[in-house]
Amino acid sequence: MNENEKEIQAQGPQTSVGKSWDVKVKVVYQKGVCNFGHKVGNEWTVGPTTPEGICNAAYAAIYPHIRVLQRGGQYEYPKGSGVCRFCCPDLWNPVVFELSPVPGTGRKSKPMDPGAGHLESL
Repeated sequence: MNENEKEIQAQGPQTSVGKSWDVKVKVVYQKGVCNFGHKVGNEWTVGPTTPEGICNAAYAAIYPHIRVLQRGGQYEYPKGSGVCRFCCPDLWNPVVFELSPVPGTGRKSKPMDPGAGHLESL
């Protein structure tokens, strides 16, 4: 395990409250014809905003896993790799995306507005 991986592991889910990491998304496999044109080697970095150029259906499928990684959670597939892989929802033309946290990008999240999420009585 290198120093960057140790930093991410040390900031695991229990100590990462208020921190967020960027996540690298990379196409590692593509079969058939992707209607959006994704090809092996395409990459995006997901920070606090949605990346430009990624298919909406694929992004919707991988977004929950991106959020886990952004907040310090961990997946490992293939085992021991420090990355995880998820497929887009197109069964006939699958695109496999590899997700990995970007070391050194941990940043404090903006504080939440105390009134956010509460509805006033009508």
